[in-house]
Amino acid sequence: FFMFDNVSYPSESPEKKIPERVGVGKFSFVALVLVFSLFAVGILTYLRILDLSGVPKEISVTTVEGPALQVFESGTLDEAGEVGSNNSIAVIDGKSYVSYYDDTNNKLKYAVSVNEGGNCGGGKWNCGFVDGTSNTGLTSAIAKSSDQKPMIVYAANGGVRFARFVGEGNGNGQCGKDPVTDQQITSWSCEAVYSFNQSALYVTDIVVSSAGNPSVAVYHNVSPRTLYLVQYTGSGAETSCISGAGININWSCETVSDNGALGSVSFDESNVLNMSFYRGSEDAVYIAK
Repeated sequence: FFMFDNVSYPSESPEKKIPERVGVGKFSFVALVLVFSLFAVGILTYLRILDLSGVPKEISVTTVEGPALQVFESGTLDEAGEVGSNNSIAVIDGKSYVSYYDDTNNKLKYAVSVNEGGNCGGGKWNCGFVDGTSNTGLTSAIAKSSDQKPMIVYAANGGVRFARFVGEGNGNGQCGKDPVTDQQITSWSCEAVYSFNQSALYVTDIVVSSAGNPSVAVYHNVSPRTLYLVQYTGSGAETSCISGAGININWSCETVSDNGALGSVSFDESNVLNMSFYRGSEDAVYIAK
């Protein structure tokens, strides 16, 4: 059918009364054509999934499975006082090692996962102190050494210290006393990397080279926040980059940025060290290598 509207009759020929049609009808015709076309497409689509007997075919669907969604289970590791801030984790020889700050005692602590019989975390962890000297561990970073043992670099009294796990009774006597038992800490060897008492140096990340030497991201938390790369060399030649700070002769230091903080370090496939960091003056992230 066709629809007509806006019908008018010329005044000069009233006897003929021939209507003047304005083109709404042609739009209705186009709409009908579209409706019939869609209907035809639907019929053809249905016929394509019928076999000769007229019974709908079973449509085959291929499912591609993606990686399984990780389901995390959380539990308390240590709750003895105010503990746990600024933590770092490394998995070494199938065990998880965590370094973290004990704010109650102002000391660096660590925890290692065990199957049973642990002294914290419901028996699934062993917790203890790494360094019992004052004001240690406000920030720390833990990594695996070349001999599959944990090593930790951490803030201490405004400077930076380094600890290596050596096993019970094998420590170098430089880690102070456990503040809870008042016994000497003997399972770690500790040493000063940087002695700098004027203001804080913060440790944010550590990576170990193929030769087993740690490289550490450190920043001076005083505006404009200078970012440093501190590396173990074992060379016995002091190379300090911080004015007024004393550095261990087996470590070196270089300035990465005079306006950087919160660095993270990693080696690429060519064994070139890369460091990403935050530049507060621009609210931007930078990369250095």
